[in-house]
Amino acid sequence: NTAGAKINNNVITASGPSTGSSPGGIYYWYISNAAPIECNNNKVHNFYYGIYIYYPSGTSTARSQIRNNIVTYDRTSQTPYYGLFIGYPNYTSIMHNTTALGGATYAYTYAGYLYFSSYNQDSLYNNSFACYNSGYAIYGYFPTGYNHRMDFNNLYSSGSTLIYDGAGSFNSLTTLKASAFATGNGNAWANSINYDPGTLTNLGLPNSSSPNCWALNGRALQLPYANKDYNGSSRVTNRANGVPDIGAVEFDPAVAPP
Repeated sequence: NTAGAKINNNVITASGPSTGSSPGGIYYWYISNAAPIECNNNKVHNFYYGIYIYYPSGTSTARSQIRNNIVTYDRTSQTPYYGLFIGYPNYTSIMHNTTALGGATYAYTYAGYLYFSSYNQDSLYNNSFACYNSGYAIYGYFPTGYNHRMDFNNLYSSGSTLIYDGAGSFNSLTTLKASAFATGNGNAWANSINYDPGTLTNLGLPNSSSPNCWALNGRALQLPYANKDYNGSSRVTNRANGVPDIGAVEFDPAVAPP
């Protein structure tokens, strides 16, 4: 693959049933140097493998960016495997992405499959990972000692396991926050939440007419380098001006909070 690639602003929809032998929506494989990549503002729908990014790499001053992506699945008779797969990142920022996976019930679907491993300073902020077919919100590996940071995310699963973080499987944020990999990574997940976000699995957008959408509204961290959403709308980056929304899209709820 090309070092320093920019995979931005694509809309990719599977034309027919997608299975394990099918290609993914976006597939990016290993590069041999630290030129940062971008994978931003893409929408991928109904693929068995949504977005697959393997070995994205950057430096402490030029990070790889994976943000404002929307991955969805709503084929009722089939199952996806994972929505957003990021394997072995190094100095990579994963932020403001939305994954909403439906499909037939399958306990081993992963809205996010995130394997941070023994590389440096990867961050996971302001993402919404929702699995509506009984799979995991996240299946990951977040070892300590490498300054990984994970917070201000919304995690939801309709099944019995919310997340696997490499140190164990957890069915709630309370138990996750006590994980050795959470406490050893700067008390990771401290400001994260666990609610059904009401995200539409065909569009990846918050359903603004559902009270559930309040789970995402005004719950994110201000990030100066993420000042636009998937639609190009401005996102709050200064705390004095307000609070941005979790996920790829800024929105206003059209109903009263629950």
